[in-house]
Amino acid sequence: MAAHTPTEISLLSEPHRAILLNLGLFHNNGEPIEALFERVADLLEGALEFDYLGISLLTEGTRVRLVGARPPLDGPVGSEFDLGEAAVARLITNPGVWVFKTDVADPQTAALATAGITHGVAFALHDGSRPLGTFTFGRIREELYAEADLEFIRLFGLMLSHSIAAYLRTEQARAEAACARLLNEAALILNAGQPAGRFFDRLRQLLAAAIPTESMVLLLAEADGSNLRVAGSLPSHNLKRGALIPVSAVSDEVLIGTGNSVNEHLVSDLDSPLVRGTGANAVQRLAVAVLRDGPRLLGILSLGRQENRSFTASEWELLNRLAAFLGQPLAIEERIAATESEAARASLLNQLGLLLNA
Repeated sequence: MAAHTPTEISLLSEPHRAILLNLGLFHNNGEPIEALFERVADLLEGALEFDYLGISLLTEGTRVRLVGARPPLDGPVGSEFDLGEAAVARLITNPGVWVFKTDVADPQTAALATAGITHGVAFALHDGSRPLGTFTFGRIREELYAEADLEFIRLFGLMLSHSIAAYLRTEQARAEAACARLLNEAALILNAGQPAGRFFDRLRQLLAAAIPTESMVLLLAEADGSNLRVAGSLPSHNLKRGALIPVSAVSDEVLIGTGNSVNEHLVSDLDSPLVRGTGANAVQRLAVAVLRDGPRLLGILSLGRQENRSFTASEWELLNRLAAFLGQPLAIEERIAATESEAARASLLNQLGLLLNA
């Protein structure tokens, strides 16, 4: 991506130059993108005529997440939608400014068209050759933006790309460090022979730094296999620690999923007493790790998000590794308990035999 030059900026109007200067200051703040969007929207009010402003960032494949919108015509901030292969291909191959007309028959602009937006301008946000997402203006009045406005949007988009890319790199480094710390500490805790149910609180703290979520539940299978015991729950008022939940209360989609150890679900797609009973905190999306020893169910670890935002590939990788970590000590615990139970039964039968023969 070519950086803007002082000559390019000097050709802008004074209000536009001031806005770019302020955006440069924001770049050094390391703000979350959602907060950056609010500042950007405030800056642009009055500098450009628009009736819609939004930033969407690519997540996985062709999906994007809406990180900011005024007004939220595409859905609530945080929601995800499919941008489509053609639009993503254009985003990859055509960095810079696009001018477009809205159409109720076009899935990509139907929400804007329905709200009366007639046309708009999108800037393809990039980090070098890597596409990040789009920064979009829309307005009701049918007159196109002037060339001077389009040049300002181009320079603004370049600076915004730098700010977003810097933040994403910082967040990636933070997440990787948190993941490494989580796996290292989990290994130390498990190697110390501490039962899995006892380190829920520490596990919750470590996961909070690595995977942003609003709910977490760890359920451990009882010896008879028909019930799950709550080892820990956040928020704690949803499921009380020590409570028993029938395995039948867990939906087949959660228990079976796609055959993988970790699966992701929209809560609205799940119909089970367990999900209905824990819906008080309005979780929309769940990542569920089903812990097994061969075919035998050992437990379930679930993480929930209140916004409809998919878990990333790196978060999936961490959950898969964590599921493997947790499964090992749980299987060992169960085998030890079974051995102790067998020994206790043998001892009892032996004592009964001695009493009967006395």
